[in-house]
Amino acid sequence: MKIKDFNFKEGILLVQRTFSAGVLIERTKTKKEKYRLINPELLPMLRRLCYNRFPDEFVFINPRTKRPYCDKTLNNIWKEACKVAGVGIELYHATIITRRRNEKGVDNRYYRAGRLLSGRVPFI
Repeated sequence: MKIKDFNFKEGILLVQRTFSAGVLIERTKTKKEKYRLINPELLPMLRRLCYNRFPDEFVFINPRTKRPYCDKTLNNIWKEACKVAGVGIELYHATIITRRRNEKGVDNRYYRAGRLLSGRVPFI
């Protein structure tokens, strides 16, 4: 995700590129741009991360490599966050957008990340 992909006023993220074998491809695998709602609990953190940065910068940068995180590193960070929060959600499943509601009537697309947030688990 790059800074320019976020629309904080509307609370949405534009998904328009992907990494394939470590190479940035300026389109998605389906060749379609997708808009995704941003969890409202994440908006303040994302605003802080994007503040005073250039639009073409990546939001999440590995401090060791100074490059965007690779898949393996992201999965390791996610697993550790889940362990600390006491939940067992694979990263792939946590990013699935679903319209189903859980037993509490909460839309799952927010619920999954929200469980980690409520456990005060740092994402970065």
